[in-house]
Amino acid sequence: MFNSTIFNDSTKTDADVAAQCAMEFYPETFYQVLPNQVFANFSLNSTGTGASAIGFREYYEQATESVVNGVDYEGDQTEWSKQVIDMCAGYKTDYIEVFVEDSSSFDDELERTITSDIPLFFFAYGTMFIFASLTLGSAFNILNNRAIVAIADVFGVILGTAAGYGVAALCGVSFTSIIQILPFVLVGIGLDDAYVMAFAFDQTDAKLPVDTRIYQSTSKAGMSITVTSFTDIGAFLFGSITKIPAITWFCQYAALAILFIYIAHITYFPALLALDAQRVKSRRADCLPCCKLSTENQSGESENLVKPPQKPNLSEWCFGNYADVLLKPAVKVFVLLFFMTLFAIGVWQVTLVKTNFELRDLTPDNSYLRDKLDAENKYFGSGDLGRIPTALYFQEINYRDGDVQKEMQRLVSWLGNQSTIDTNEPMLNWHLVFSQWASEAYANNTSMDGKYVVGDVFYTALKRWLTMDESLQFHEQLVLTPDNSTIKASRIVAFHEPGIDAQHNVEMLKDAHSLPDTFLEPKPFVSSDVYIFFDQYRIIIPETMVSVGLSFISVLLVCTIFLVYPRHVAVIVVVLVMIFVVLFGSLPVWGIDLNALSAVNLIVAIGFVVDYSVHIIHSFGLQGTTLTKDQRVKGALTTMGPSVFMGISTTFLGILPLAFATSEGFRIFFKMLFSIIIIGGSHALIFLPVLLSLVGNSQTFAPTITADPTIIHAREDDCDASAILEGPKNKLPEGNSFMGEADEPIDGLQLTLQAAERGNATSFKTGGQGSPCPRVAHASSSYCEPGE
Repeated sequence: MFNSTIFNDSTKTDADVAAQCAMEFYPETFYQVLPNQVFANFSLNSTGTGASAIGFREYYEQATESVVNGVDYEGDQTEWSKQVIDMCAGYKTDYIEVFVEDSSSFDDELERTITSDIPLFFFAYGTMFIFASLTLGSAFNILNNRAIVAIADVFGVILGTAAGYGVAALCGVSFTSIIQILPFVLVGIGLDDAYVMAFAFDQTDAKLPVDTRIYQSTSKAGMSITVTSFTDIGAFLFGSITKIPAITWFCQYAALAILFIYIAHITYFPALLALDAQRVKSRRADCLPCCKLSTENQSGESENLVKPPQKPNLSEWCFGNYADVLLKPAVKVFVLLFFMTLFAIGVWQVTLVKTNFELRDLTPDNSYLRDKLDAENKYFGSGDLGRIPTALYFQEINYRDGDVQKEMQRLVSWLGNQSTIDTNEPMLNWHLVFSQWASEAYANNTSMDGKYVVGDVFYTALKRWLTMDESLQFHEQLVLTPDNSTIKASRIVAFHEPGIDAQHNVEMLKDAHSLPDTFLEPKPFVSSDVYIFFDQYRIIIPETMVSVGLSFISVLLVCTIFLVYPRHVAVIVVVLVMIFVVLFGSLPVWGIDLNALSAVNLIVAIGFVVDYSVHIIHSFGLQGTTLTKDQRVKGALTTMGPSVFMGISTTFLGILPLAFATSEGFRIFFKMLFSIIIIGGSHALIFLPVLLSLVGNSQTFAPTITADPTIIHAREDDCDASAILEGPKNKLPEGNSFMGEADEPIDGLQLTLQAAERGNATSFKTGGQGSPCPRVAHASSSYCEPGE
């Protein structure tokens, strides 16, 4: 549009410059001069002899065809663009600073964002390898450490993620840049399952056969990870029901990846535990299984017997003491008041949430494109866009008809009167300019008081007008048929005011959609390239609420099936709502707007917080019926608290590298995921236990133990002779952890059967005669037999 040669030849003095700036049309091209589209803060003085501006911009158009006259210029075009960017990006002197953007810049910079953050993946998974190796077993214990299992499990998570990605791609689900965040999240979910399974395995008796220990631990922990995995999968699948494609694709990839990670942890991981237990049993070193360690216990103790109860490990001891403090009445009151206050603050903060999305957030911090977008925002208007062109499009209407032309101008007037249209920028109205010229040149063939040329003369006049210089600026606004006989489509261009914020952009969209009724067929419409981008602001709040609401429904359905007790399901829903409100309210605190990126995190939050909370409430439901609610809460925290805490820790370590990402978009993920961990973890380990101690179900899902007058015997070599008993054979259902007792005096002794939380190993005691007699109960058999 701007010809520097003509400008330099015709401008020798300041007066010449002012005259050129005051011109209505560009010389040579006759395009209309739109100063505010070219110059930043452009102004003429009152006499028109002086002009000022603080910046300007130029556009250069390359050939749209890569092959011209048999010569392929595509490579030359790409190389030319690269050279221009290399030359202009970062160029600065005392008088001028240059910013540059190419049509492919955004794609190139987004690719650079992805590739530059690849080392973060290796750092995240390397950290997971080390952390899991030190914490999945007994750290620094060459026999009981589980470094090999931990490393193998991380690889299992990687393979599960790859399988989910592969199936999604096979099903035609598109891959977007935000999906590359998933591996940071999935490694935490996978290791959380591993900690739950490993901790349950450690609670079984080491003297039992390995397959029995696997059965007992899987029957207990398997249900817990099944509930959490299926709530995650359901939350993502339901969350994918949205009009925003990026959220849909993200949720579909996440659901499939979590499904395969779950499958790995109910098949592959138990096998790892079994192999590792065999290694420990044969006393081989963890990382060097070829090296056999010396035997420390030479007592000849049978490997098939249960060891006497051992002292709790450090994590159990810590959470036991933590529970004692948490369940004090004064502490309960403080916790309830604190979290209710936090919820109230969250509700208030939600009202401050805004919708917006900046393209610059997806570019690297040191990107030339980011600098250009910032400069354009500073000098030409906010929203990275400046003044936004829009157009009223007409299709194959009967342009010869005077009534049709009058209706066209009525709609054009409507467009110009919209509140978001910049009245300081003239419209590019080809029909008005043409009609003014034609009404004089063809005065005898006009209608509507001489305003419009009608009939066949319309196209005669149009063809003549299109050969004139003053029509050159409108050639892009008309599309003719191949024989140039009729108009196939046309448009009238106007300009919106610079975007102020997302709400203003939504108003632009509403104006465009409020086109009045018209008799024209096909129907005219208003459109702009950026409207599809603005549409996310219009639908992001309702679509986010729909996705989150459906995710809540999926959680409700899964928890109703697996948690059994309606009261516990209600507790989960209440806690989930509180967490979501507080998390939503954290957006303004971080300075994050609601958009596709943050909406994805809100859906991810549902899965995470359900993971943390369901483990605790499921363990609470398995505690003994004879225990008080406080005792059951303590039991749940002691048995499941360490696993939940480790899951929180691994998730934090998994997302920590995102804090060092090269783009703000990925750092937004870190901020929100960090909020999810802190808010979700604190509710699961602090607020939920207190709530359960007050409103938790008073009964547990424990089948009644029935007696059968079948004689059973304890092994004489395992107990004092006085403890050899005969008594009822107790029928037990398969695959259940349970508690119960059979009170029948047998030879003056009281028989007590108790299935402990740690597996289904039971013990019965004599009524004061002899020592406790160990006894093994296999839930895999129909009856509880001693010594099996």
